[in-house]
Amino acid sequence: MIEEARLSGLPGIEREPLYHKEHHLLLKEVRERFPNAHRVITVYIGLEVSIAAWCCEKLIDADNYLTGDSPMGVRSSGWLPNMGTLSLYYEDGRSLKEIEKLISGEGGLKSYYGTEDLENLSRRVEDLPFEAFLYWIAKGIGGMAAILKGKPDIVILGGPWVRYEAVILKLKKRLSYLPLIESDRIR
Repeated sequence: MIEEARLSGLPGIEREPLYHKEHHLLLKEVRERFPNAHRVITVYIGLEVSIAAWCCEKLIDADNYLTGDSPMGVRSSGWLPNMGTLSLYYEDGRSLKEIEKLISGEGGLKSYYGTEDLENLSRRVEDLPFEAFLYWIAKGIGGMAAILKGKPDIVILGGPWVRYEAVILKLKKRLSYLPLIESDRIR
């Protein structure tokens, strides 16, 4: 990861990438299908969401789905307002462990619908929480596109959500200015 991507905005807290191992498989798939694609965004959409930007197969930036430095997932809250998160600790008296569990296991779509079953959730694509889920994924992809100077050669989507056409169509509509493809292998 490039050095400027590690700075968080607060000395002493560095951003550390943590992305799904499937990103390397997605990158390999792009290399095989599109050998001239050098600026690539890989997106894994499963119970958590992770996004990574690559240039010439070198990691430029990636989020961290376990620490909340990523879009909302099925069970992870994703990016949260700092002050709201701190108020859970100071005003509501929750422990750090409780907050970690909320952020990385009890948040996201699960916190709105009470389930992490993809089949059940896929029937909710028109609901506001699901639209927010797609909004945050699109925002994360758009941010990674900016890191690649707005010109990614390919954005490849992988993970279980790729099997749900309505989800992919909504993401493609939000990101129509980017070259989005679905993985043939990581589903």
